[in-house]
Parts: sequence; structure tokens; C-alpha cells
Amino acid sequence: MEEQYLNLTAYSNNLIRTGAIPSHKDKKKTTGGIYYCVSKKHEEGEEMDDETLESIAKRRAVIKDSWDFYRMICSLLRDRRKYDEAFRRLQMDPVYPYLNSLAGLNDPGDDANTSEEVTQKDVPQYRTMSRSAVCKDLIIKAEKALPSLVEICKALAGSLGMEEVGVGPVKEVSSAIRKAEKKYDGDVLKIKDYCRALLVVKDFPTLLALLELARDSFGPLIRRVKLSTMKSDHRALAGGYRDCKINLELKDHICEIQIHVWPMWVVCGIDGFRHYRHCLEYSTDSFEDPYDALANLDRKTL
Repeated sequence: MEEQYLNLTAYSNNLIRTGAIPSHKDKKKTTGGIYYCVSKKHEEGEEMDDETLESIAKRRAVIKDSWDFYRMICSLLRDRRKYDEAFRRLQMDPVYPYLNSLAGLNDPGDDANTSEEVTQKDVPQYRTMSRSAVCKDLIIKAEKALPSLVEICKALAGSLGMEEVGVGPVKEVSSAIRKAEKKYDGDVLKIKDYCRALLVVKDFPTLLALLELARDSFGPLIRRVKLSTMKSDHRALAGGYRDCKINLELKDHICEIQIHVWPMWVVCGIDGFRHYRHCLEYSTDSFEDPYDALANLDRKTL
């Protein structure tokens, strides 16, 4: 979307500079004149050639697409502030200091924790296989592990009365390779969510209860507990996104349970990851004011 937006903007500026968009007769060319020309009515009998009509239509498309993109940026900033406010309120919970003092397990974001990197098991045959072939084999293992993950999530949800429970589809090959290239220098073995599920807890006390229940019920299977984004001295992920993650080894495959807290979950719901991905792609955390998104654009475009 961003590339299309930039291409449209560049095209629009070229139209303006080359005079492809007609301006009002005997008047200086200004931004106001451009908008006047786009919307002006022609005198009866006056005809416009096809090239001019096409230029006007493309200019209208530029204006619409540009402002649609800007509205999306504004909505991302709005939801980031909602996430921040929800987390600020959650920190007022009496149990938060205890949660804030906990160290995760193999959590690379926790400075107090000496982490051992958790990856999928590297087997000898992978050394002669392409990345796509390795992904396909990991997906087969994920599909075998999925029923066990579902049973674990059912047990946790039944014991604690979860607000929401969901099991995501097994990650596809193209998605796995894309993620590996963006986050892990192309190493598909570092992806831990081929097989994934999500749980939504009511509040921090319920989150603590879930962590204790998981430790007591299937502790030997747990390979990582990531709590760092829930800590007061750690930044949120892009766009204010925060969650807790538990990684388990089921049938020789690392699976992931993503745990969300209800007041933050309701900001974007199931689209929370899409919000995070867009904020990361468009670097929305690099500015606070929506007007800053317009910086460095040609004034004629505005």
C-alpha cells in the first residue's frame, strides 16, 4: 500500500509540474486552482479531450488514495494510544508489582534472564533440503502437534474460564519464509508459531493463575515463557501491542500459545496482529502527531 501511495503521489506531482491538469484561465496556478479545476463545471457546449478527462480522473484517484492512506495512519496512532492507556490502567492492579518482578523462561527481552535460544529441532536431513522443503516438513509436524495443543488450551480455558479461546491455522510455507527473512535472517527453524493458539484472560490475576497452572500441569513441556512486553521498564511492540507467550514442545515440535489480557485485547480484537504488522511496516512509532505523517510531502500534493 505504501508503495502504491508513493507512486500515486509522484504521478500527481508530475501532472502538476508539467501542466497536464488545466488551470483556470487568466489566473495564477495555485493549489486552490488545482482543486478548482478538478471540480469545475464546464460551460454548455464546451468539450474536453480524452487526455484531459483522464488526467482529472487520475488526480481524483490520487486525492482519494492519499487521504485513505493518511486516515489509516491516523487510526493506527489512535489504537496505539488506546493500547497505552489500557496498559496504564492494568498496571494499577494490586498484583501487577508481583507480575512485574517475574522473570520469563528463555525470554530474550528479559535482561535478568540468561536466555537459551529456542528453535525447532534441526535434523540431519534438513542440511540437504531447500528452505521450502524444510518448511513443508515442519508444517507436517505442526499438524501432528495441533490436536495436543488444542487439548491443552481446552484444559486451561475450562479451569480458568477464559474470555476468548482460538486455534489459528497452521502457518503456510510462504508466510513462514517471509517471517524468517524479516526476523531471523532466513532461518525457518527459529519460527516458533507454525502451530499456534490464543487465549484471552480477564485480568492480570487470571494471567498469573494461568502461568502457575501451566507450570504445574505440563511444566516439562514448556520451553519458553515470554513476559518482557508486560514489564513496566520494557517498551511495547510496534503500535503498543503487548502479549505473553508460552512455547511448548509437543510431538518434537515447538508450538506457541499467545496470551492476551482482555482490556488490551478489545482495542483491536483478532486484528491486533494486523495492527502490529502495519505499525511496524509504516514506522508509526517514530512520530506522535498524525500531522507528522504529512512531513516532506510536496505542498501541492496537500
